[in-house]
Amino acid sequence: MRKKIKISKSKLKKLYKEKGLSIYEIAKILDCGNKTIWRRLHEFNIGIRIPKRVKISKEELKKLYTKIPTTEITKKYGCSRSTILRKLHEFNLPVRSTYKYIRINKDKLEELYIKQRKSAEKIAQIFNCNYGTILNRLRDVGIKIRDSSEAHIKYPKNNFSGNLLEKAYLIGFRLGDLYVGRYEKGGKTIVVQCASTKLEQIELIKKLFQKYGYVRVNDSNEKGRVPVCVALNESFNFLLKKNDEIEEWIISDDKYFLAFLAGYIDAEGCILTNSKGSSIRIRSYDKNILEESTKKLKSLGILDVDFGLEIKKEDREDLSKDVWRLGVYSKKSLLKLFDLIEDFIHHEKRKRDLENAKQSTIRRNIKYGNIRMSEVYK
Repeated sequence: MRKKIKISKSKLKKLYKEKGLSIYEIAKILDCGNKTIWRRLHEFNIGIRIPKRVKISKEELKKLYTKIPTTEITKKYGCSRSTILRKLHEFNLPVRSTYKYIRINKDKLEELYIKQRKSAEKIAQIFNCNYGTILNRLRDVGIKIRDSSEAHIKYPKNNFSGNLLEKAYLIGFRLGDLYVGRYEKGGKTIVVQCASTKLEQIELIKKLFQKYGYVRVNDSNEKGRVPVCVALNESFNFLLKKNDEIEEWIISDDKYFLAFLAGYIDAEGCILTNSKGSSIRIRSYDKNILEESTKKLKSLGILDVDFGLEIKKEDREDLSKDVWRLGVYSKKSLLKLFDLIEDFIHHEKRKRDLENAKQSTIRRNIKYGNIRMSEVYK
């Protein structure tokens, strides 16, 4: 077991906040991974910086790039090398070739790749080259490249539990907020990916999947979104489907449907409370899922469900489809719905929001006396 990196809150705060070092730079100083530093920042409640968008003109970049190394430009603008390279491509400026042939003998590759079972990515780091170069050298010397499931053997994967309530929840959460695909065509590893600015969402993904496979949390990108990637085995192939529909085995069972809906709300919904009252709202492209959910909720006694078109595609340039809504606003329907789904909600913020909305609705009912509490449970 790897020894836990010891770093005090004051030291980390000084490096990250006062000196303005990046997570990558701090990780190099402390000889650990980026994820370790990100986790310590979260544990110490040190706010993650949202990177600034680099503003540089084509003329300025061209002038600098022809005179100084890329590393000097990154220091000047406080950004990463990939940001400068992306700017060069955006401006259609020629990129300097830094290619050099990496020579690695067969014995060395066999020692690292076969005996030590290091990944091609890890070997690439050792020789300061890219992943593709190592794959080419392995092929050159006749070493068989491991398939995706073998390549990730370092991180053991456990089979899905088979619990249908958990399965229904995960399907709802996946349809709302996750990209799921195979690591490579025909491979056995299933990859779940997401990027979010909300730490609660990152923690939820870890909570849902870390008992089944390796969860990698990367540094935040330029928009402040933190990418998360999970490697799972073939038993999670039920997450591969991405259809605008609720499967029959879910919609036909009340508890499975409520678990599915809770997953979808954790991903796409919000539970709001303000001076005018409380509400549950979901907005998404999935017209059929929201329409089927509306019908099912009404069959469960949640009669005041608002379903309809929220935003037309042609009204917004950034939309690829029409946006649809499902909303519950009346006190009676809200209280009944809160009781039905609260045990299935996993998102920590949604849990807090639900309890707050529930208590607020009860207080408003006592104050204004519009419904009898017994009516909620008829």
